[in-house]
Amino acid sequence: MVQHSLQLLFLSLFAGSLVSLFSVGSGEPVKRTVATVEADIATIATQVESLDSTIDAIDALGVLSLTSALGVHSATLVLATTVDSATNDVKAAGVANETDGNTILNSIQAIVPNIEDALTKMSSAKAVAAIAALPGFTAMALSDLKTLNDSATAFADALIAASPADLVSTGMSIKTTVVSAIASTIAVYS
Repeated sequence: MVQHSLQLLFLSLFAGSLVSLFSVGSGEPVKRTVATVEADIATIATQVESLDSTIDAIDALGVLSLTSALGVHSATLVLATTVDSATNDVKAAGVANETDGNTILNSIQAIVPNIEDALTKMSSAKAVAAIAALPGFTAMALSDLKTLNDSATAFADALIAASPADLVSTGMSIKTTVVSAIASTIAVYS
């Protein structure tokens, strides 16, 4: 069972790496659209829900197994990879107009409570990990959270740079909320 879980984790990470590799392409920037960015945000929302559900399974059982620890690890890294891809798409789309900027920021604002919820649950999972005496979980989770923090910060910075001037403060507020939530969870695992 553990070997099967490790194989699935490897395959998911390998597939994600291939997608990232092939999306780089020939080095010439590919113009992205606001619709692409909106689709990216919908994918981020799905990945946040996946991470939240994975952590919910730990909370429901009160047990952290190797399989559930790898599930959290995988879900966090998939989310970070998705956010990195979205960052590239935001940069390639350029500055948004007022309507598109509002749509994008509203879409992100809608998932902020889910992000905060997942991070709060991840903080609680550390106590379960201590009981389970699962070696390496804390270090792995800390590393994953730092990766996610870097990805979220870059995404927020790209969104702020692509926002019309009057929406910059909204983007900065969202960034502060999300990055603060990640930082709080990092502090739990540090």
